[in-house]
Amino acid sequence: MFRMNKKGIELIKNFEGCHLRGYLCPADIPTIGWGTTVYPDGTKVREGDRITQAQADEYLEYDLKNKYSGYVKQSNIHEKLQNSNEFSALVSFVYNVGRGGVHIPNSIFRRIANGENYKKVVAEELPRWTLGGGRRLPGLVRRREAELELFFSPVGREDTDLEISLNEVSGKVGQFQKDLNVWLSAWNKNTLKADGIFGTLSLAASNDFARNNKELENEKGVTAAVLAKVKTYARNASPETPKYNEPVESRIFARGEDVQLSENFHLSEFTCKCGRCRNQPIDMKMVEKLQALREVMGVPLYITSAYRCPTHNRNVGGASQSRHIVGDAVDISVGNLNWRALVAEAKRIGFTGIGYGQHRGFIHLDTRPHSAEWSY
Repeated sequence: MFRMNKKGIELIKNFEGCHLRGYLCPADIPTIGWGTTVYPDGTKVREGDRITQAQADEYLEYDLKNKYSGYVKQSNIHEKLQNSNEFSALVSFVYNVGRGGVHIPNSIFRRIANGENYKKVVAEELPRWTLGGGRRLPGLVRRREAELELFFSPVGREDTDLEISLNEVSGKVGQFQKDLNVWLSAWNKNTLKADGIFGTLSLAASNDFARNNKELENEKGVTAAVLAKVKTYARNASPETPKYNEPVESRIFARGEDVQLSENFHLSEFTCKCGRCRNQPIDMKMVEKLQALREVMGVPLYITSAYRCPTHNRNVGGASQSRHIVGDAVDISVGNLNWRALVAEAKRIGFTGIGYGQHRGFIHLDTRPHSAEWSY
């Protein structure tokens, strides 16, 4: 199973360019960022929309992981591919032309189904996809040439030296496990046996790290990017690194106390909704940041979920390591709010955990020790 590599991502960025304001592409489709036409919540991009650079990068990562890599993996050519350059070139191709580029009824799918050599098919079919708005576009000609060059390029050492495959046994695996354990321990997660055997537990732990550090997950191994970030984290970690379940500045309140935590927020808004637990730990630094967010947004912020006792968290289907359990997380109802502005200001103020649940009516914010973003 291959993954999008750095060369493929750079190819996409070079041809798409980054636009922080919505515009019409040469095919007359409203586009923004690195070629995004539909936001993660399903809303179509409109001319004049505005986003930040961080959002542009986020949308590209989301689309590559949740859409375009899948288009290639679901096609009949995927089982023929031999390396990440071939895979990445085809992901760039479908990022530009859409799912139909490698699926029924187009020629690539039919010719592969008829048993033709996949390299010959790619070499002959990609150059045909150069039309936009009914006319041949020089930019698409150059892009197809670049994709073919990547497709037929041998995989260099930079693409292989740092990758670990499922069931690999080596000293490199053992060191990776030791480095990953630094992160797992700091976040109060189960550590790995550093036995030098990369099994399913190591893969699951590395994917957990990948999700929390905005890298692409994978099914059969560890990417060079994830391995490098794990190593960097382990080298920079210190004994004072906050534990996952230890908020920096928490206070324990009793259920029912009449306490105004800040100018606009009362303890009752943060209380666990189970109706039974007594102690309510609340991270006061999180409250300070929330108050600052309320002031900059200039409108009331309605909390739909804050502290959850372990029982209530389990009953509502929360993650076992949810930040709600330690009292430094809130879910904010977006309603008629501009959720993109809310997220942008939350990041600026210092919220480090961002959960994108806007399609379900909320945005999750927390103050965990390390930055992490995800979608529900």
